[in-house]
Amino acid sequence: MAETIRRSTKTDPCPCCGSGTKGCSTKFDGAVWCRGEPRTEWKCVAKGDTFNTYRHESDTTNLRTRTADMPAPEKQPRPAETKPEQDWAEFMKDVEVQFRDEHRADLSRALGLPVAALDVLPIGWRTESNDRTCWVFPESNAAGKVIGVGRRYPKPVNVDGVPLTKMSMGKRGLTIPRTWNASDPGPVFVVEGPSDVLAMSLCGLAVIGRPSNSGGVAHLAELLAACGHRDVYIVGEHDLKPNGDWPGRDGARTVAEKLAAALGRPVCWSMPPPDYKDARVWVQALAAGFGEAEDWHGAGREIAAHLTGCATTCTPPAAVTDPPKPPDPPTPPKPRFNIIGSAAFAGGDFRPEWLVSRALVRNQPGVIAGPSKALKTNLSIDLAVSLAAGVPFVGKFEVPKPVRVVIVSGESGEHTLQETANRVCKAKGLDLAALNDNLGWCFTLPTFSDLGVMAEFAGALAGLKAEVVIIDPVYLALGNVDAKNMFEAGAAFRVVAEVLLKTGCTPLLVHHANRQLQVGEPMELTHLAYSGLDQFARQFVLLNRRERYKGDGTHDLWATIGGSAGHGGLWSIHAEEGVVDEHFRGRKWDVTVQTRAEVQGEHEAERESASREKVRKKRLAEETEILNAIDAEVQSGEAAATEGRIRARCSYGQAKVKQIITDLLDTGHVVEVPFKKAIGNNAKRDITGYKRARFEHE
Repeated sequence: MAETIRRSTKTDPCPCCGSGTKGCSTKFDGAVWCRGEPRTEWKCVAKGDTFNTYRHESDTTNLRTRTADMPAPEKQPRPAETKPEQDWAEFMKDVEVQFRDEHRADLSRALGLPVAALDVLPIGWRTESNDRTCWVFPESNAAGKVIGVGRRYPKPVNVDGVPLTKMSMGKRGLTIPRTWNASDPGPVFVVEGPSDVLAMSLCGLAVIGRPSNSGGVAHLAELLAACGHRDVYIVGEHDLKPNGDWPGRDGARTVAEKLAAALGRPVCWSMPPPDYKDARVWVQALAAGFGEAEDWHGAGREIAAHLTGCATTCTPPAAVTDPPKPPDPPTPPKPRFNIIGSAAFAGGDFRPEWLVSRALVRNQPGVIAGPSKALKTNLSIDLAVSLAAGVPFVGKFEVPKPVRVVIVSGESGEHTLQETANRVCKAKGLDLAALNDNLGWCFTLPTFSDLGVMAEFAGALAGLKAEVVIIDPVYLALGNVDAKNMFEAGAAFRVVAEVLLKTGCTPLLVHHANRQLQVGEPMELTHLAYSGLDQFARQFVLLNRRERYKGDGTHDLWATIGGSAGHGGLWSIHAEEGVVDEHFRGRKWDVTVQTRAEVQGEHEAERESASREKVRKKRLAEETEILNAIDAEVQSGEAAATEGRIRARCSYGQAKVKQIITDLLDTGHVVEVPFKKAIGNNAKRDITGYKRARFEHE
């Protein structure tokens, strides 16, 4: 008889626990495998992992091996399944072969970057089992070994609401471009993802990609341990969520803090300008002309200046030391509010003092602003040289006395500023070196949002006894401030005004216009980019092009100059710079300034002259056509051309033909010729015609 096992059901329940749903079974010899609560008459004879073996107390089979009280056997762990490790380097070689020219072109369009930008990374193309296709990017450890890959799909792909970005079995690592060299000088920028790596590498920057907003710290610590001579900047993203979460910013800060602790040295974190979500979008905007850069490396310098200028530094945790000594008791603060009586107020002299007559006054914060190619930096240098030397600004506005000026620039670079300053000085008959202490230069921007930095900056200006400081540009000095938030930006600008004015230094900020300003219209304060700056500016020089730049070194600008002191006006600036030669020389600085009325008078005269010239050319063409008609009649055998034949050949009206012939008679170009004209039946009639004067003489 074969052994059989009967499984318990609802209709045939387990005899031990009475359940038919627990998967209990009864063997042919009466033993029961049960995992329920046994009835009292059932005794356990063997314990198992899930089911225990029971026999009825009346069953004497194997009763001597009853083990109701025996401990359960120790559960043996299953041996771990060993799977072969994926060779991701070989995987990348396979998919790189599939990455053809059409895939390269499609990825270039998807990223908004030139095809040449893709050369810094090994990139593959893969068709998955479900017929989805994707671009594949390697992710490596600090030694450069590929430990996983990331994917980018031509169309977004989600599984259960989660985007697919990482291959299964792969580990997250770093995106390391082929151009990476740890021993190179200069800062290292750590961005998020391969697309930002491609964009930043295109601009000539040293860049490493981390796998996520807060990931990759261990790999970065190992990779950058040998780069102690280089500053590290973690770059965040503008991805603020509706609920207030900001993973791109908070992740960058977290990575910087952890990396600083791991490396034992300061690490900085920074954000792109508020208008751009990430580094790639920022590079796209610079390529489209929203910036001062004229080539990729110029864009790289502009990006680096912004990221380093507005960075926040994270320092490693300090070692535990003895508790500091208690500070000395603070001195009583000076009264914050100084209230004076009306008598003192009425007798006070609060008149402002001109720095530049009819243009700028002392101790009022100001702004010099305009769109790209509006000569903001060049005119700022002209202003600084004029103030330092006591000569007229742009040859028009008198400077009552020389003052000490400092130019702080984080965008144009030393060569450009030096070349421009030399041109401006030559045009004014000055020697740049002779200005010496009266005109200072600095290429490290302060951070408006950092009170400590601003206090140090103000102290440096006070030590130089600077009376005017020009800071170029604003957006690189804002720090981690939401420029679209009027309260945050306004607070930062207030710090600039208060801290610098207390030292007796008048701040002038160089800034961009927003995109609503159109070529040809005078700029107004409402055209200033970002919030809060129009409230900050108590005086202003607002620039805009009167016509689009043609690349010939000729600039025609509108300059709106004014301020709260009651001065103001609209001026036209014409600047001739010329173009640079192969030795980076050959340019000049030839500036003329006119009032709007003078410009409009010139334009009116030009329009009248052009109108007269147009009428003259039209009459000349009409007279030429009449003369040609006369010539044609004479050459056809007629003695002269009658008005009727002239009208037939020219299709002009009778009055017009008469007027033109009268004018030609007056000027001596044609003469009247009486002749007899046949009218039929051998009859003739006396008639008057016209010939060119030269034919009549012949």
